[in-house]
Amino acid sequence: MKDVLQQLAEKISQMPYIADEAKRDTHLHLVAKYAVDAIGALISPAAGDVRANVFGLTQTRDGLVCVESSRKKKPSPFLAGEAETREALEFLSSGERIVLYHDLSKSRPASWGRQNQTGYKSFMSVPIAAPDPDSHDGELKVYGMVSIDAAAVDVFSTNDEHVAELVADLVATAFAIDDATAHNA
Repeated sequence: MKDVLQQLAEKISQMPYIADEAKRDTHLHLVAKYAVDAIGALISPAAGDVRANVFGLTQTRDGLVCVESSRKKKPSPFLAGEAETREALEFLSSGERIVLYHDLSKSRPASWGRQNQTGYKSFMSVPIAAPDPDSHDGELKVYGMVSIDAAAVDVFSTNDEHVAELVADLVATAFAIDDATAHNA
């Protein structure tokens, strides 16, 4: 665990020293790659075949795009105005730390209707959020979310939830550094 998270932390620690916006964006994608790799390495083997994704909010903050995925084919973006996007954004603004569906055949996001759109059997999402430097109330600024899909039902342990939250918190640091650097440029 230490080795996997140390590699991610080292990539994040380089962020403040990258002034060029294009290079910083490329490096943020690298951080996201290390994050999905960390999730793959740290999620319980009982979860089986998992897909980990890092989604970032669009510039207009009305959609989400996949920054990095553990699969070659990235998931489709969450487009502005779509029901699934509204539901994801509501979750991200709710202040909840995690949304978890152990068995998508029994319970799934309302926007999915009767269909399981992913083909996966369980999933969880965790906000990528960091303290907002412009807030005096300790509010969090949301940058996106980490999602993890599993091919089997009821496989995520409490430890897996903690791994997802920890990785999301680390990635939030990178997004916050990128945001602060972009505003100070």
